Amino acid sequence: MVHCGETLMPQDYVRVVCLSDTHCRLDDVKVPNGDVLLHCGDFTRKGTLGEVKSFAKSMQKLPHMRKFVIGGNHDLCIDYGCVGLKPKLTQEYVSQARAVLSTCCTYLEDSGAEAFGYYIWGSPYIPKKNKAAFTLPRNSEQLASIRSQMPSHTSILMTHCPPRGHNDYSVKHQKPVGCDHLSSFIHGIFPVLSVFGHIHEGYGASQTEWGVVANVAVCDRDYEPVHPAVVVDLPVPGPRWQVRL
Repeated sequence: MVHCGETLMPQDYVRVVCLSDTHCRLDDVKVPNGDVLLHCGDFTRKGTLGEVKSFAKSMQKLPHMRKFVIGGNHDLCIDYGCVGLKPKLTQEYVSQARAVLSTCCTYLEDSGAEAFGYYIWGSPYIPKKNKAAFTLPRNSEQLASIRSQMPSHTSILMTHCPPRGHNDYSVKHQKPVGCDHLSSFIHGIFPVLSVFGHIHEGYGASQTEWGVVANVAVCDRDYEPVHPAVVVDLPVPGPRWQVRL
């Protein structure tokens, strides 16, 4: 049963609220209170600075003590790799968008941070041929190199793309479209919590033998915010861990 924040947080637990793919509809989402908020990308629809400013205002209203955000393939204006893709996408434009984003969260781009004793790693890249934000060819050396940067002590993994075989079935392509490299590294690191989005119809969480894996895309294929945030209560790190989903 997916926990949507309707229960009281148990003592000695950290409440992690997870969502992704809000596509400019964050204000229409019921975001449960908690200690940590994770947003796994595609917070914009067209990837404009104005959308980032709106997202930042919405995020600033939320009470969570720590907030972490990564980019997604829609978020062009925070990806330096997209400079020149559109007339407005200049180095200065991207820098300005990133500065706005930094006012509301800790932004992770193949980087990590610690919160409440958990090490969080965030990576926005997805395997895709079409030019969009944070995209690299599937099975490329570049993508493999990026995945290999994930530290072995990663406790919570945020990615925009699903790992292959986990809530990654695409109706459009009629097959799983998750990242093979990501799946390989997850099965080597075994994070206690792995969250992602991108494939809207893949929404859902499951308990694996090592932790929780969840597609937390809020919007459906019609970009309507119909899926609730996924809430996971993690024990304060100690000798005995029991993840509550």
